[in-house]
Amino acid sequence: YNLARIHLARGQFADAERFARRAVELSPGAGGVHLLIAQIRLAEGRPAEAQAALALDTSPVWKLYGDALVAFADGRRGASDAAVAQLAADYGSEAAYQVAEVHAFRGERDLAFEWLERAYRQRDGGLIEIRTSAYLGSLRADPRFGALLVKLGLPPTA
Repeated sequence: YNLARIHLARGQFADAERFARRAVELSPGAGGVHLLIAQIRLAEGRPAEAQAALALDTSPVWKLYGDALVAFADGRRGASDAAVAQLAADYGSEAAYQVAEVHAFRGERDLAFEWLERAYRQRDGGLIEIRTSAYLGSLRADPRFGALLVKLGLPPTA
């Protein structure tokens, strides 16, 4: 699973796919493993296939997160709005980082930073991915991003 995430962050989709498929073989019912395949498909620009992979995931939180991303990428703004709203309402105390990623992916920088600050206050484990998340790319040039990195004890630049 972690090897797949590393290769996905590097844009090495074939390797990411290989390791993600192995993760599914090892733990087919684990939440998040099918989301990972969906994220690979999304990065490849294949939202319909991403949705099909996501449908196999067993975790309600990961399904909502993935639905918000995939629906937006597929041009279904209303479905994305509904998914991110439900993700925030139902799981905001444990998935603030993922809510931030969705807002960043959708180009909603202020909302993304609000949720990143919330993730920081909640000590959200997702923050370990702040440097590698493809979804936060639109935030990296913003001075607030560097300030958050410093707060996290990281250098403000890559």
